[in-house]
Amino acid sequence: MDPETEPPGEIAAEPSPPAAPPPAATPWWLRLWGRIHEHRVAQWVVAYAATAYAALHLTEMVADAFEWPHLVLRVVTVLLFAGAPIVATLAWYHGHRANHRISGPELAILAVLLMIAAALLSMLHWGGRAAESVHAASAAATGPANATDAAAMQASASPDAGTIAVLPFADLSAAQDQGYFADGMAEELIDVLARIPQLRVIGRTSAFQFKGRAGDLREIGSRLGAGYVVEGSVRKADAHIRVTAQLIDTHSGTHLWSESYDRELGDVLNLQDQIASSIARALQLTIHAADAPSPRPMHNSEAYTFYLRGRAALDGDIHSINQGVLDLQQALALEPGYTRAAEALALAYLSQMNSPEHPAARMWPLVDGAARRALQLDPRSALAHAILGLKYASFDFDWPAANAELQRALALDSRDAVALYNTSWLAFDLGLYDESLRLQDVSLVIDPLSPDAHQNGGIIYYLLGDFDAAERELRASANLGPHFEENHTYLGLVQLLRNKPQAALEEMLAEQGGMRDFGLALAFHSLGRHADSDAALARLIRDSGETAPCNIAIVYAYRGERQQAFQWLDRAVTLRDPSLGYKFRKDPMLVPLRTDPRYHALLERMHLGGGAPAASRLPVRCALRLAVFRRDGFLRCRRIATRGARPARGSFFSRARSTARHRYQAASERCGAQRAPNSASARGRGIPLRP
Repeated sequence: MDPETEPPGEIAAEPSPPAAPPPAATPWWLRLWGRIHEHRVAQWVVAYAATAYAALHLTEMVADAFEWPHLVLRVVTVLLFAGAPIVATLAWYHGHRANHRISGPELAILAVLLMIAAALLSMLHWGGRAAESVHAASAAATGPANATDAAAMQASASPDAGTIAVLPFADLSAAQDQGYFADGMAEELIDVLARIPQLRVIGRTSAFQFKGRAGDLREIGSRLGAGYVVEGSVRKADAHIRVTAQLIDTHSGTHLWSESYDRELGDVLNLQDQIASSIARALQLTIHAADAPSPRPMHNSEAYTFYLRGRAALDGDIHSINQGVLDLQQALALEPGYTRAAEALALAYLSQMNSPEHPAARMWPLVDGAARRALQLDPRSALAHAILGLKYASFDFDWPAANAELQRALALDSRDAVALYNTSWLAFDLGLYDESLRLQDVSLVIDPLSPDAHQNGGIIYYLLGDFDAAERELRASANLGPHFEENHTYLGLVQLLRNKPQAALEEMLAEQGGMRDFGLALAFHSLGRHADSDAALARLIRDSGETAPCNIAIVYAYRGERQQAFQWLDRAVTLRDPSLGYKFRKDPMLVPLRTDPRYHALLERMHLGGGAPAASRLPVRCALRLAVFRRDGFLRCRRIATRGARPARGSFFSRARSTARHRYQAASERCGAQRAPNSASARGRGIPLRP
């Protein structure tokens, strides 16, 4: 039908528009990002990461302050890491404009994540228990005598294959009157072995704790931390000696080497070098030419006998020390080139300074002469440099010269404990307190069972105001040497500064040495017993007015009598009190005087007008080269610092100090019932830690 013929009223249909193409599919990653963006998952995770970071460091600080086990930090770290996917899951389902009801898939994901976290914690727990079991089994194999020994053996390090201890030699002479000679042979062998860089040689005081005791060598090695032990015997008849020595592996108890020697007495020094070289060969150590023991000819055998007698006498009281001085002088008269005799004489003069008949002003020049003689014979004597530095500091107040001697002593890398703790006090006098503590720690590692070393550390911590550490070290020293002088006095001072006067009095009453009246005068005053305090002070002035005026000044300062305190401080400067250098500037008892103009005037007299003496901060090179720091507790300390999440705090030696302190405190407790080989009036080799 034509359009013209369409019925009226009907409208023609319009053509429909073409259909729109279907929208393009959105990539899956855009849909995922849109969901993440819409639910603010990224914001949740970033906020959680910041919070977790802060929580981790807060936990680390608290754990460090309270000495929590390292496992605590591991558990917290695992939990924080496990929390990240949990937070992301919660954000996915409960983020901005999301469904706030917990769905089935969400519950399943959270359950899986919690199971993974539980599995990680279980692994940490049983891994720690397994390590403890292995450690306990190792301790049980050595057969500890009691539970205390077992705990201490767990805390201490296993015997170190690079460490050797020389036990006192037995005297097999017919008259049994050559004990000093047998001890001298062992000590000289210690000194010779200490020249071998690959060895750490346990110090004389610790090794001599086992003198006259028939113990299991495995247990002795464990207590000393030594992988090898040297023991032997000496038989002396006229000018002939027979020496037998043997090297034992403390792990297995097997004899690695044994030899007997018949020599003339004049050849004894070369014999010691020969024994040391044989031990090194038995241990398969390579000795370089610079480190090899050199022949030391002895032209007069009688001089060597006098030297050994003199050095043995330094372990006695003041009368024994006086006789020792005569013996050492005779040794040098017969053998003028014997360096060891000159060093021992300088140390003997230092010991005499503790007695009223030998005032410091008269003794310091004698110390200076003996130290200079030792340096003329051997410029590499670290001990002589340290002693000369103490003389510059305490007698001459020549701080640059004292600092120069300190640098020379440190550069020589001495591994002798006596040289190290004398160098430690020299560093303290120079205001190098960190170096002083580090040197003290090195001497403690070399001589772990020495009452000297622990007491030395305790006094340093007391002077620096760390009373907890001071008490710990002083009690360790008292356990090792129950009759050791001054431990109870300094423990009493700690109690006074803690405002515990009754506890202080108990410590002062336990003191048996020359410091007893000093402590009683302070303790009685703190309890209001002024008459008793006056009586103790009067006795102190009578007995120590010429030798320890600084102590009298401390009593007057504590009692608030400033005029008398400064009078005695002035006297201490005049008389060159050997304790003045470290007490005057750091003793907490003298704090009330340090704002008085008279105090600064005394500083000027001591050439300290600018405060601490000018001294550069010195690297402790002797510590860096010791093989001990590559082994044993120090290696474990380094692993603890690098293995976990907590970063190292301070220097490596600061971390090592804490490990060594606890380790050797445990060792000292094992020997608490044993008396140190030193007498009540002598310290170390009969030498005070402070001259």
